[in-house]
Parts: sequence; C-alpha cells; structure tokens
Amino acid sequence: MINEERVRELFHIAKYDSTEEKKNRQMGQFYRSDYIWKELIKSFICGSIAFALIVLLVIMYSVNDLIEEFGSFDLEHISVIFVILYLVFMIIYLIITYVIYYHRYTKGRKALKGLYEHVKKVNEMYDDEE
Repeated sequence: MINEERVRELFHIAKYDSTEEKKNRQMGQFYRSDYIWKELIKSFICGSIAFALIVLLVIMYSVNDLIEEFGSFDLEHISVIFVILYLVFMIIYLIITYVIYYHRYTKGRKALKGLYEHVKKVNEMYDDEE
C-alpha cells in the first residue's frame, strides 16, 4: 500500500533536487564567512578587470583630446585620481557583492533546512514501518 504522506515528502525532496540543488549546494559545504569571502575574492578580481576595461574605454573614447593635451599632463595628479576612483569603485562593488551573497547564503540555508526536515520525516516514516 502506498503511503501518501511519504510520497508527498519524497516529491518535495525530488522537486528540490531538480530545481534548487545546484544553487544551494555550496551553502551546505561552506560556512557563511568562507562562502562570502570566496565570492568577495572572485568579485575583487572581476571588479578589477571591469575597472580596467572601463578606464580603457574612456581613454579610447577621448583619445583625440588626450593627444592634444599630452604635454600638460600632471601624472601624479592623474594617478592619484585613478587610485581614488579605483578604491571607491571597488568598495562600492564589494559592499554590493557582500550584501547579495549574504542574502543568497541565508536563503539557501533556509532551503536546505527545509529539505532536511523533509528527509527527516521520510526517515522517520521508514523507521516506523520497520
């Protein structure tokens, strides 16, 4: 005879495995701080590349103006401006990354806890049958 409650619980487990398992796998493997630091490091690398590309595009866009005023450049002033812009860009980018991955981790852990509850119920049902 089919136990309908067990089928419902197994359906929840199968639904989770097919839809959310790939997204939330890392939430079960890492502590919150490790997961967020891993994502911050990846974001630091990607953000640095993005900043370099943005600077390159701005330079390419204004290359005619730069060539005309090349003799009057104050390299110290320009380098300080670039460093300040880079730091501001990276701080904002890393704060956004932290907030996003903190919420993703929290949401993923809640989903995992829900999955574990379904698994516990199924195990209890099997234990009760034996």
